[in-house]
Amino acid sequence: WLSRTPDVLINEGKSEAYCKWCKSTIRPKIDALRDHIKTKTHQDYAKSLPSSSQPQLVRYGYRSSASQKTEEKKAELKLAVMVGCHASTKCIDHISEVLQKLGTGSALSELRLHRTKCSKLMERVIKPALVDDLMEDVGGSFYSVIVDESTDHSFMKLMAMVIKHYSKKNKKMILTPLGLVETPRADAENLYRAFTAFFASLGLKLNKLLALGTDGGLNMCGPYNSLYAYLKQRHCPHLMLVRCTCHSLDKAASHASKTLSNSVDALRKYEYAQLHKEMFGCMPPLLIKLAPSRWLSFYGAVKTHLAQYEARSALFNKVVQEAKDDKDICLTAKTLAQLHNDGTNLLYLTFLKPVLEQLTGLNLLFQRTDADLCRAFSDLRVFVFSIAGRVVKDEALRQTAQPGMLRVTELQALRNALSKQDSLEGCS
Repeated sequence: WLSRTPDVLINEGKSEAYCKWCKSTIRPKIDALRDHIKTKTHQDYAKSLPSSSQPQLVRYGYRSSASQKTEEKKAELKLAVMVGCHASTKCIDHISEVLQKLGTGSALSELRLHRTKCSKLMERVIKPALVDDLMEDVGGSFYSVIVDESTDHSFMKLMAMVIKHYSKKNKKMILTPLGLVETPRADAENLYRAFTAFFASLGLKLNKLLALGTDGGLNMCGPYNSLYAYLKQRHCPHLMLVRCTCHSLDKAASHASKTLSNSVDALRKYEYAQLHKEMFGCMPPLLIKLAPSRWLSFYGAVKTHLAQYEARSALFNKVVQEAKDDKDICLTAKTLAQLHNDGTNLLYLTFLKPVLEQLTGLNLLFQRTDADLCRAFSDLRVFVFSIAGRVVKDEALRQTAQPGMLRVTELQALRNALSKQDSLEGCS
């Protein structure tokens, strides 16, 4: 019934909407159109029309608009879930266009999904549905939480949380990311407020919190002013603290590295690509950089350097001989040549390689999501006593070691043995 105004009326200056039934113009506003539908003249004409309706297209193999829109929505949601799990939202712009061209005659031909819509679907449709399913699965059972805090580029502190619970639906333990929470500061009080507010919004009871997994930060697991202490004092007295084994191994290695000579670090700072190419006919492997916050990355650096030690030593000695008149080059080359000619540094690297290899493998074992904890702690015990066996006499180790997994009493006995001079190798 609604159409463009005839040209005759337009020439008369009545360029408005036009009702073909009532033969009248209408002000082109949504409110005016709604009011016109309710008028008696319009409704009487609508009732006078034949009751027989046009045959539906579904009878001829075409889908109805309602079912078609439902299929389109399902396709959009499935694509949004796929992008959220495996790719960046930026790629959906291209994927949707490709699927639209390939899906002629199906729901994909009408697909209209780009970055903005995809991100909103993930935020307002998929996320609430997944959270509701998770909360229903957790129910009133006990659960554990792993938390960590970091700083993003805008200097706003972020706290990430992961929940671990026994799923009655899947009949196994499940680890699920809960989300990121912003907090102005990373002190214990602000972390506690953000933590409790987030769990209140989800409807999770804090008195069902069984264990808290954290790194070794004082704001997370300190004995007094920490997130763990506040939760234990105010909500769940039975709360257990589980420190990250990987962080503990890293801290132990970092503390032990302080006893090494600084020359071990200096050996990894210079390249020798040209000499390696002349000797072996190819470019050398990339030098592995040391991560400032993870001393365990030293294993890759030590392994590569030992493989290239002779070539580097030959390079720096050659530069010293050929650049005697150039003081700058000679000074740098002389320093590096002296470091490589010193057998102590080679001894350090040779000693470190097997220890770091075992330590890095143990760290990776604890990082696995499907790790066998019995095997992991058994390997940890073997590693501890293999390190102790390098400095502690066999008699002291036999008195200390007990079969099974690593125990606190064994660690205390090892500490006592290390404090006694007569228990150490090379001491009478």
